[in-house]
Amino acid sequence: MNTGVFILKKHLSQSLPIAPSRKLKITILTVGSRGDLQPYCALAIGLKRAGHEVTIATHENFELFVRKFDLKFAPIAGNMEEFLQSKQGQRLIAGEKLKKKKQISFYFNSWNQLGVRVREVR
Repeated sequence: MNTGVFILKKHLSQSLPIAPSRKLKITILTVGSRGDLQPYCALAIGLKRAGHEVTIATHENFELFVRKFDLKFAPIAGNMEEFLQSKQGQRLIAGEKLKKKKQISFYFNSWNQLGVRVREVR
């Protein structure tokens, strides 16, 4: 077991459940690396313990990681780790703006399918 997963599970197992005043259906949308995803899994576990129905929407390659915590999973397109390892991803990390909107448009299309409104920030 990955050390980060073990620590997260151990810490969260020490928390007591809290009864919510009303049950909410919550979807947490996150993109990026596993390090970006992990804090949202901790948040989702806490919300689930509090009695809410929680789904994590993230890249398909993280499905097993999300399900390790007994959380619902909704896939979004793309693999951010793969993208960041590409030439375009490395240029983006280096601070260069990507000129072609097509290069990351598949993420926006996936989010729109989930009903998430995405607009370009200028």
